[in-house]
Amino acid sequence: MYRQEYTLDSCYIKEGGGYSMFSVELTQLSKCSQKIMDYEKYLEIGIEDMEQCKSNLRSLSGMSGIIEQMQSLGIQLEQEKKGFEQLAHTLNEIIKYYEHCEKQIEDRYERGKIVYQKLEVKFKDLDTISSFFEKLENR
Repeated sequence: MYRQEYTLDSCYIKEGGGYSMFSVELTQLSKCSQKIMDYEKYLEIGIEDMEQCKSNLRSLSGMSGIIEQMQSLGIQLEQEKKGFEQLAHTLNEIIKYYEHCEKQIEDRYERGKIVYQKLEVKFKDLDTISSFFEKLENR
């Protein structure tokens, strides 16, 4: 039986190489999702072609065994197609969730900016340092 393997080598999360440990290539994930949807479409076309072949074979005698095998293969292809559909949907949900979380982090950062006042230290004698700390505590 002929089987073609597909690799999703262009779909990855980069770690290292100039990126931080938590950096995600969202454009790559989107491309990966599109590629998965393309595979799903490719399977759909193959299933339709196989249905056409089955229809043509029904008019010929002695083809019932082959038609049964094609039916079984069609069921398997349909399951694979559903798997690609679920994978693409899940990946798109992950992308949306990641973008949402990133936005929340940015919003929290923007709202939570803390402005620190510069403190002037005007003492030369270390014996007076305790009074300096007392002033800080009383603020």
